[in-house]
Amino acid sequence: MKIGVFGDSFANKHCSDIWWKYLQTQHGHDVRCFGEGGSSLSFSVDLIEYHHRDFDTIIWCATSVNRISFWHKDRAYHNTGTSRPESSGDYELDDKKKIIHDYLTRAYDWHFQEILGQALIHFMLEKYHNLTIIPSFNTPVYFMQDPGFNLYDLCVMETEFFFPGQETSAIVNSDRDQRQGHLTKTNQKILAELINNDLDHGIFSISYENFVFDKTLRAEFGD
Repeated sequence: MKIGVFGDSFANKHCSDIWWKYLQTQHGHDVRCFGEGGSSLSFSVDLIEYHHRDFDTIIWCATSVNRISFWHKDRAYHNTGTSRPESSGDYELDDKKKIIHDYLTRAYDWHFQEILGQALIHFMLEKYHNLTIIPSFNTPVYFMQDPGFNLYDLCVMETEFFFPGQETSAIVNSDRDQRQGHLTKTNQKILAELINNDLDHGIFSISYENFVFDKTLRAEFGD
């Protein structure tokens, strides 16, 4: 089966130990990934619109609504507004980053963006009947239904199990190489198998009980 994968860092195209790669190597699918860390909903939608004819199945890790992507000199940039952007030496690029950062930190309307995100999710599901959406975060998917599952919460559960009392963001940043796509290799493989067994159109939902939380996996954090 030809599968196109889109989304944020939970579907990062640069990772090798990640669920979409295991769909290819362990389950025999022909997979092409377009996911980029920090990318927005609109970034993925644009790519899906352009490439959808190339695939039998489309899998989209739908990110949070508080992200903006833009193009500069044939390259995509992504901003969440969480920190002030550093200077790149390119005045035009820095100006774009500053404008987006100021908007996200000063004028952003979270609730309105959630409504837009909900509409976008609904539109894509209606348009593409070979589309499976895997929630990366609760919002905006939970506006339509509560899938009871999202990849960020699974990441948090791993962090709390292996490193109780530590911030998830700190662990994510320090273990990018060992825990690609923000999950242990073991749980990435489990996720790939679960996805392979349930490629139906719609919003992907599975119990967290399917995943492994075992102290022996702590080595997968490089610890």
